[in-house]
Amino acid sequence: MSWQRRLNDSMTTKPFPLSEILFPARERAELDWTTIDKLTKLNNDFKHFLVGITEDIKIGKVKSQYDPVMSDEEMEKHVSEKGIKG
Repeated sequence: MSWQRRLNDSMTTKPFPLSEILFPARERAELDWTTIDKLTKLNNDFKHFLVGITEDIKIGKVKSQYDPVMSDEEMEKHVSEKGIKG
């Protein structure tokens, strides 16, 4: 399985612009721990995100800071400003 397909299959929210859907979203009952483990090793921000979520679940409330939810237009501007390639 390709890395992109594995990453896509592990997410219900896609980080790609809506105009360029590479793989259709689908809901899964189980998490892909192989992909999650690989992402935590590749991306320290993702690792801290998971730690924050785990702590929030343990205490039963949102204590951590998360990125704001952006509209499609805001996301396109953000991606453009950061020079992120799709």
